[in-house]
Amino acid sequence: MGRVLPGVMVCAVAGILAGCAAPKAGPEAARVEGFVVSARDEITIELPENPTTGFQWTVVQAPAEEIMTIESSEFMPPSSELLGAGGRRLYRLRAQAPGETQLILEYRRPWEEDAEPADRKQYSFLVK
Repeated sequence: MGRVLPGVMVCAVAGILAGCAAPKAGPEAARVEGFVVSARDEITIELPENPTTGFQWTVVQAPAEEIMTIESSEFMPPSSELLGAGGRRLYRLRAQAPGETQLILEYRRPWEEDAEPADRKQYSFLVK
């Protein structure tokens, strides 16, 4: 059974309501969210994304594959027909075996290699 991680859904809804402008980096963005899951659990991380601004979520550090795999990364377009409306990025992960691992994502424009990311999310997983 799939799960959307707590707190991540709130971020997605808030981002959609705000038009999915580029999130601001800050102390909150650096916080690590930790989760305990069981082997074979499917986890969904849902984040606001607006490719019309050039920003997209990218994996900076993937989880250790023997512990957790990224099954898919999919952009969900906005339900609004407004020009420039943002959508959502869904990462689906599967816990494979017991252990600890993490996933780090950054919200950035790919061509701005030297710029700081607009946002950064760090997830820590304990698979039992």
